[in-house]
Amino acid sequence: MKTKTLFKIFLVAVLMVTCKLATAQIYLTGSSDSAFEFPNGPSEWSKPVLLKLTSEKFEKKGLEGVALEFKIKVTKKASSKLAPCKYEVEVKNLSDKQGISFEARNDYTDPSNKYIYHKVKLKAGETATFDIAYWRLGWDVKTMEGCTTCSWNFVFVEVKPN
Repeated sequence: MKTKTLFKIFLVAVLMVTCKLATAQIYLTGSSDSAFEFPNGPSEWSKPVLLKLTSEKFEKKGLEGVALEFKIKVTKKASSKLAPCKYEVEVKNLSDKQGISFEARNDYTDPSNKYIYHKVKLKAGETATFDIAYWRLGWDVKTMEGCTTCSWNFVFVEVKPN
């Protein structure tokens, strides 16, 4: 009887620790599922998508999350059914007080099937740009406009105050 009770207590403790670790990383506030809109065509900057990032590291220091503005433009269409579209991403820190560092990846992998990570460090009010690629199985893109239909998104791996 004692063994079963101890085992149940152990399982509950493991479950509680697992849940805490699973929810302890990064919090997005704001809409990250907004699709990018390209009113001036795919080779011009999209309308901005706003996102607010925070994490336990912010909370432990008593800091608020940082609002970011993302824009994207197509720099190269896919050259074949197996080649990705290429994009330039612009991210602006909208805070006038707080810097932020983050590491993120999109769902695209390189030819060796490894994710491509992007490390970004922004001071308050600073803007940075970086390049990404995106492709998915069965995606037959023939024009630059075809590259605007991707389900591009980021998985934020680490977010910390700067």
